[in-house]
Amino acid sequence: MRCSIPIAALAVWLTFSTSGYGQELVNLAKLNDTFVDASSVNGGRPLDNVFYGALNLFDGGDNVVNNINYAYWMSDTATRHWVKLRFEAPVEIRSILLELNAAEPVGGDGKLLSRRPEGFALDVTRLTDDSEIVEKLPSVKIDGFRVIYPLKEPLTDVSELQVVFPGPSMIEVAELEVLGIPSNRNSRRGEGPRIRKQRPLDPDPLLPKARR
Repeated sequence: MRCSIPIAALAVWLTFSTSGYGQELVNLAKLNDTFVDASSVNGGRPLDNVFYGALNLFDGGDNVVNNINYAYWMSDTATRHWVKLRFEAPVEIRSILLELNAAEPVGGDGKLLSRRPEGFALDVTRLTDDSEIVEKLPSVKIDGFRVIYPLKEPLTDVSELQVVFPGPSMIEVAELEVLGIPSNRNSRRGEGPRIRKQRPLDPDPLLPKARR
């Protein structure tokens, strides 16, 4: 039976739980006004799929279904994978935590079913006075099952964060935490993220209207 390892209260992680400026850092990914998207879910499943969906990245390592802990996101096969967080109100990001499964799963034929990603990179969308700008940060090597990435300088006025992983194999990621400071003091912790419902496309004005 496979399972992912829950987040532990390690001393090294606690050193980043305060900002150093007298402000408590929170997991921005779990605010009620944060929305999540992903490049894919294994087998073409929906983002909120209980077995492999993107919401499993934020379950604290606990998502037991039929006595099996499916506490991880699994992608489809692609040349590039990503998880995107959209913040309704701009945030300040101080550090990122990624947690992976302890071992790569192997099928009955001895072949790997999916891989642990070897690295990741951040694409950061920040608000300016009249537009949004995108910054692409250098890739970070993953060594071990837990990666803590404290940023050298805070990322301010962030409206969107995309965590990018290389393909082409399917990958599994167990947990994602984004520590920082929300600008909206009314944001409720522990109630997110949510999946934004896509707005239906407007009908083509050149096509004839359907008869009623």
